[in-house]
Amino acid sequence: MTVLAVTGGKGGVGKTTLAIQAAMGLAESGASTVLIDASFSHGCVDLHLGLSPLRDLADVLHCRHGLDDVMVEVDDHLSVLPGCTGSPEIADLRPPLAERFIGLVRFLVSRHDHVVIDTGAGLHAAAREPLRLADRILLVLTPDPAAVVGTYSVARALGVMHRDLVPEIVVNQVESLRQGADVHWRLREALREGQGLDVGLACAVPWDPLVMDSVALQSPVRASEGGKGASGAFARLARCLRGASESPTAESAEGCVVPFVRQTATVGAAASSEGSEE
Repeated sequence: MTVLAVTGGKGGVGKTTLAIQAAMGLAESGASTVLIDASFSHGCVDLHLGLSPLRDLADVLHCRHGLDDVMVEVDDHLSVLPGCTGSPEIADLRPPLAERFIGLVRFLVSRHDHVVIDTGAGLHAAAREPLRLADRILLVLTPDPAAVVGTYSVARALGVMHRDLVPEIVVNQVESLRQGADVHWRLREALREGQGLDVGLACAVPWDPLVMDSVALQSPVRASEGGKGASGAFARLARCLRGASESPTAESAEGCVVPFVRQTATVGAAASSEGSEE
């Protein structure tokens, strides 16, 4: 994997939190990782991490400052390219800014092991452009019906852009493992039957008050192997991303085949079976 895009069908599902966790998980293995805040005009990665950048992505795309002057080093292996806030001129990412953004990502790929892009939510042009560059895509959603419908729409659009790439979902703020499995199962079946598409499952993240506290404190929850709540789920996600050197394809639609995913797939099948019996 070189470019990981983290996106969602609507705002407020925890997309930025998951993008940060993905980048931190990859960097913790010692891999050189850069996180781009490409939620154009509404960037907030810096706030989540407690950073106070003097410049942002708009300065690079408008050629006001060089990349090295804008990048913020979080630790020895993780750097952040801060996003823009209140920059209407960049919100739509029209030419020539789109071409400059593509060139920027390609340049960062040549310098780093992994590039993680926190995209804007939805299907507008500025959100789609980063997705075209991705080798792997995480779709973040919650069990909320509006989030599921939005994710279905994005997955359908991705099927046109990346026919051979199977996006993976992260079901955030679930009440139980079963709920996360059920959301994945039903979304996957709808995409298969309606569009002939597939979607894998990266992990489900339980609702955890510590995550909300961490946003307020501007200090991300630390992933912990065997940990309870969100920290354990973040550790599983990191292991999943580090363990898959190639992006999932139509021939490997399960995405990260780890015990957690096998469990959720089994539970999802059971839930579907119970529903049909009713």
